[in-house]
Amino acid sequence: MQLVINWHITENCNYKCFFCFSEWKNAKEIWPCSADALQIIKEVSTINTNIGNHKFARPTRLNFAGGEPLVLGNKLVEYIRTAKEMGLETSLITNGFLLKKHIEVADSLDMLGISVDSLDESTNMKIGRNCGSKVLSQGELFEVVKSVQQRNPNIKLKFNSVVNKYNWKSTVAKDLQKLLPNKVKILRQLPFKEEKGISDAEFAHFVRQNTSKGQTNVVVEDNEDMINSYLMIDPAGRFFENGNPQEYFYSDPIHKVGIDTAMKQVKFNPEIFKKRY
Repeated sequence: MQLVINWHITENCNYKCFFCFSEWKNAKEIWPCSADALQIIKEVSTINTNIGNHKFARPTRLNFAGGEPLVLGNKLVEYIRTAKEMGLETSLITNGFLLKKHIEVADSLDMLGISVDSLDESTNMKIGRNCGSKVLSQGELFEVVKSVQQRNPNIKLKFNSVVNKYNWKSTVAKDLQKLLPNKVKILRQLPFKEEKGISDAEFAHFVRQNTSKGQTNVVVEDNEDMINSYLMIDPAGRFFENGNPQEYFYSDPIHKVGIDTAMKQVKFNPEIFKKRY
């Protein structure tokens, strides 16, 4: 099994989703400093993949997330290309709004993940999935996905749908199957700060509405599946863990102490990681 490291490269985003957990304490973003950012990529490329009793396969995958990473424009494209050149597999999680503008990013990606909580424009406005008065329509989403697939026929496609108080009655995850994704991930809204998430009954209803018997490309993650099961780097280049609903716990900066030292400073459960896959 492959090790995946999620680098939340920026907190900046063109959306304002009400449940967003992308907030980091005293995070001075390092992406403007190419030397520091490239050191992070180098450290990830050389990480010791033997963790406890588990040996993960190479290459490691570096997943660029945010915030919205595409707000960094050409800088992000450069970093993803560099990661690929260093032997890493690469992936990107985006809301898709800026994907058409930076379509060349697809050339260096092994996987593209798009966060889609609704295909209904009014629901997206309630969630905060809008840039001013503009939302990414279903037609625009489908068009840009097809453009990516034409540009990079080998790219894997994934959708993430966060179940929340505005979309729990919808069939968005099922509707996304029209684009033939490799994976559709259904995530329960993670309680964070003032947002407490949704009920067990609401989450179960969404899962029933959006899964079919025998379907193999749908993954469901409840809150307990997420704790200590992700390797995540914040915009300041620190590992962080999400075991506390009010704030995160952090390692020292990876580009200063090295990735193996930083990993020892946070909790990571490879058993739960493997179950997610």
